[in-house]
Parts: sequence; structure tokens; C-alpha cells
Amino acid sequence: MIPLDRLSHFAKERPSATALIASKESVTWRELAARVELAQRALFVHVGDEHPRRVVALVRNDVDAIVAFIACAARGISCIPLDAGRPIEHLVAIARLVQARAVLVAAPYCTFGEDLAIRANLVFVPLEALSELYAPAQPALARPFESIGLTSGTSGIPKVAYRTRSFDARRFAALTTTYEFRASDIYLVTVPFSHVSAAGWARMFLQLGGRVVVSDRLDAAALAEAAIATRTTAFLATPPTLEQMLVFLEQDSREAEVRFVISGGKRLSPIVRRRATEYFGNVIHEYYGTTETGLNVIAGPKDAAVAPRSAGRMLDGNRVLILDEHERPLPHGETGRVAIASYQMMDGYLGQQAPFTIIEGERFFVTADYGWLDEDDRLFLHGRKDVLGPSVTRDFPRFEDVVREVEGVTDVAFLNHDNRLSALVSCAAGKSSFAEITATLVAAGLPEADVRIVPSIPYSLSGKIDVGRARTLIADEEVSYS
Repeated sequence: MIPLDRLSHFAKERPSATALIASKESVTWRELAARVELAQRALFVHVGDEHPRRVVALVRNDVDAIVAFIACAARGISCIPLDAGRPIEHLVAIARLVQARAVLVAAPYCTFGEDLAIRANLVFVPLEALSELYAPAQPALARPFESIGLTSGTSGIPKVAYRTRSFDARRFAALTTTYEFRASDIYLVTVPFSHVSAAGWARMFLQLGGRVVVSDRLDAAALAEAAIATRTTAFLATPPTLEQMLVFLEQDSREAEVRFVISGGKRLSPIVRRRATEYFGNVIHEYYGTTETGLNVIAGPKDAAVAPRSAGRMLDGNRVLILDEHERPLPHGETGRVAIASYQMMDGYLGQQAPFTIIEGERFFVTADYGWLDEDDRLFLHGRKDVLGPSVTRDFPRFEDVVREVEGVTDVAFLNHDNRLSALVSCAAGKSSFAEITATLVAAGLPEADVRIVPSIPYSLSGKIDVGRARTLIADEEVSYS
């Protein structure tokens, strides 16, 4: 999260300045350094220094979690936050795959964590134990760099991506220069720490000496309140979270002071972008990247004005190609599989082969996404084949946009289920009809879509459609067809 030498620097130079703001406490740099020191000592007692030095964690977005992350890094321990909403069988498989020695557990997950510890043969470490004095001070441990991140697991158990080289310095320098981030910024974390983007962006602002805001409640009302109350200047949010936050922000008489918003995980619809721009100003950005390849493409306000359905342009040090079924590059304008080369590239997956390919002497990661590039190298995404099936080459962003323009429609997502293409549509009560939505899709050129009116579309906390829950909705005979 932040190297010890950097933490020590801020603790000495700005001891009383605020480093972290949480729901129930604020922590200065001096206090943060002291808590990290205690946590290091406790980790030495509970986890030890034997290899492999890896732990998994069931934590909330709070100060204790950040302290644990910093202390683990200082002790040379890779800490992998888990999504407590996943089936325990998934978490057991991950813990075994990474060869974790222990599980760090926040109080709300105590029972679940104990079960995980038993099943995966882990040392159970309550997070509050890291604030108790167990042993004399221990020196920080030097070890080869290692970073482990979990994919979103859209259609199954998340994959485990690992790296042996850090890209932080290059990426942080580029983002800081481009967007003029500074020590006076206040960054709000809106996604759970189990999502790789949460720690990545928070890490950058902490290393700048900025303040990071965390909330143990990740509902839109709490996040909107936190953004205003803490005078947040920057945040990342998934499109569903951003849209829900706007509902509360637009009703609040107080003004937000945000100067940078970035959204990703799911495509940001032009309707939501317009609303966000009307509220925050011309500061809305959209990103595309993967756990495996990092942050690769950004669409800023100018890109959105010229090409509103584009995911943006490649960042420096990143290269995107569109491949055919034989992994050969396609020309501009043709749809195929998205492949990425980047200085942020993972080394590989733990326990399985990664879909790498070599093109013109450069290593590319072949993603599950389909899309195309225009003549200005802007990327346009259609979706994932494991979600959309054989229809993935169709222009689904356009279909989504025309449905969302139907009065009363609040959200739409497409999904292949039992070899049939379904359109899941949520609507305001009594505002739109099955017949109207179906007619809209027929007119747009998608007559085969099986329209399902649902109360809401299920998303994971990373912003992607929850395929399992969505398919359950489709199979539910109580879902309305009219």
C-alpha cells in the first residue's frame, strides 16, 4: 500500500496531518506508522517468516485493513484479499492454490473465516490481534518483489495472476503528471479491497501524501455522503455504483468538490456519463484494463465527445491489437478478440496456463473481450464471449443504448443462457413495456433477443454482471415477460 520508508517520511515530516479517513475514525501519519509497527510484530508471531509468505484476508474497507496490507508488505508477506460473498469452496481453492499460511479476518466475517481456516488448513488471525503487542520490534524483511491479484471470476473461480516486477513507479508517475494529482487530494475508495483496483489507486494517493477515505459501507448512500462530507476530490467507481451515487448526490443541497472521476469494470453508458458530467463537470473518465494487464485504455471527456461508445485510447506503454480466430491481427474497423501488450503485464497465472501469444516479437495477453479499433486507435468493446456466446461480434453497446433510451428503462444487460440470447431489462414501475422494448430491439436489428423484465440486474462489486445470479433470474419462472 505504501513502502515503510515513505510512511516513515510522512510520519516525521507531517505527523499530525490526516492520512486516512474512515467511517468512525481519522488517522494521522504518526498514528498510522505506530499501528503498522504493532501489526508487524503481531504478524511475526502469528505467521512467522517461513516460505511461502502468503496470507489471504477477509476484511472490510477500513483502517484496520490498510494497516494489515502495509504491515504484510513490510514483513515480506503477500496479502490477498478475498470476496466474502463468494462460495466458500471458491475461497478454499484460492487459499490452497496460493499456498496461504493464514487468513486475516475482520470481526464481521469471524464465523466464515473460521470455517475457511479449517477447510484450507490456515492459521486463523483475527484482525484486531494485529493491534496487540506480541513481540519485540522486528526488522522489515527484504525479499524479491511479488504481487498477487485475483481476477473478477465472471464465470467461475477467480484466476490468480502473479507478478515479479512492480509497475507502480511508471504508472503512478504517468497518472500524476497527466491528471495533476497532488498531496492535497482526497481519494475515496468505493470498491472492496478484494478488487485489485481498490488498493492500486489508494496506493498511489497515499504515496503522494494525500488522504484516503474508506467506508465499511459500500452502498451508494454511504459513499455519496462520504464524498461530500470528506470533500473528496477523486474517486473510482463502477458504472452501477456511480449511477446509484448520483441519485443521492443530486438530491443533496451540499456541493461535491470532486475534480476527477474514473469508471470501469462495466461499460459506462452515455446516459450515465451525461448525468455525471452535469453534476461533477467535465471530469468523467472511463478506463479499460484487466487484472492480467493493468490499466491500458482511458477515455477522457474529449474522447467521449467525439466517440461516446469508445473505451478510449491506449496509454503510453500499452498496445492493443484485435485478433482473428487464428490470433492474427485484424485491420481497423474489424471485430475480433482484444489482445494487450503492456509494461504492467503479469508473469502468468498460478496453477494454469495463461493465453499469451507472441506477435512481432512482443508478448500479448489474449483477453475474453471482443471489440474493434477505429482509425485513431480508439478501442470499442462489444463484450465477453463467455457472457454473450456466439453473438459477441454484434454491436451490443449500440443495442444497450437504444434500449436505455426507452422511457422508463433504468438498466439493460445481455447474456447468453442455454444457447439463447437474453436481454435483461430493469424498468421504473409502469413506465415501459415488454412489447415496446422488444419492438425497439427488432428495429435496432436484434430480433432474436429474449427480453426479460427483471427487478434489477445483478452485478458483482467489481461492476461486472454476476453471470450466475443473472442466469438464475432468467431461469426463474416468476420473471415478467410483459
